[in-house]
Formats: sequence, C-alpha cells, structure tokens
Amino acid sequence: MAKNTQRDRVWIAALREDEFTKHDIIDSVDAGSRTVHDVLKTMVDADLLTETNDRRRVDRGDSYMYTDVTVYTSDDADESDSSTTDAPEPDMSDIDNGEINRLKEEIGVSNGDVPE
Repeated sequence: MAKNTQRDRVWIAALREDEFTKHDIIDSVDAGSRTVHDVLKTMVDADLLTETNDRRRVDRGDSYMYTDVTVYTSDDADESDSSTTDAPEPDMSDIDNGEINRLKEEIGVSNGDVPE
C-alpha cells in the first residue's frame, strides 16, 4: 500500500492551486516549512511552477501587515490567462461605412439605436 507522505501532500496541494504562497501550503497540509520549501523549489526547477515576488497582506493574529512574499503560479494557469489577455486588437481602419449602413438596414437598426 502506498504511503501518503508529507511531500506527496505538498505536491498534491500545489498542483491543485493556480496561485499560492508557501504559507498557504503549510497551512493546508500537515508538512514542515523546510519540506514545503524543498518541494516547491523542485517544482520550480522542473518548470511546473513559476516563482514571482509580490507585496501581500499577511494576517498576524489580531493585526496585519504588508510584506513581500514569494508567489507560486502553475504554468498551466499562466498559459490559460495569456490566451485571453494577449489577443490582438482588431484593425478597424478598413471598415466601410457604406457596408455598415447596409447591415444596419438589413437587421433593422437605425442610427438612433446605435451611437456612431
């Protein structure tokens, strides 16, 4: 029977999230800080995760502070986000106003319905 080790739990938790910090993983699985750090470093080295720095709000019991933290992102999440945000703007310079007006008449839209 396979064991469910600390490292296994870290891998599983990291692969299920799109974006997280080391402390998010520590809080969600029963694993030590060094183990989590080592597994995440291995995943970054294997190009399974991307590592960036960000300024985040960190709760400290009854107070909070802003601090720089390392944020891990799955490479799959980066690819899906870039496909929607990197779409080129359409070239509107060759639009024929006569064709637009013909289409408006065809579908029954007047100039009062659509701002020019």
